[in-house]
Amino acid sequence: MINENITPNEVWNDGRTIHLYCNDLVGQYTAYGTSAYLVCRTMDVPPFFSEDAQMPAVIINTPLLEVLKRKCQVVHSERSYCRMETDSEVNDDDYAEWVENVRG
Repeated sequence: MINENITPNEVWNDGRTIHLYCNDLVGQYTAYGTSAYLVCRTMDVPPFFSEDAQMPAVIINTPLLEVLKRKCQVVHSERSYCRMETDSEVNDDDYAEWVENVRG
């Protein structure tokens, strides 16, 4: 199931924010779009293309979330959602190339 906030959060992403959505059933977190790109730049995790969201995504488990929290500033955290800020910014050309590579 796709959270209704994913698309607006990524469309309006400032290029420094990571939005993570938790699947409580399996204890994993998913980031999409720009957020997924920032996670991949921060940690070595493989991206995939989400057909449901129509954008790249990454999935991380709780231990990897804790590593990511140490590398970023947590701005908001609750059971099913976490928002973090990174020090780096997204270069639009690099992001577009990354999306094409993930899409295949």
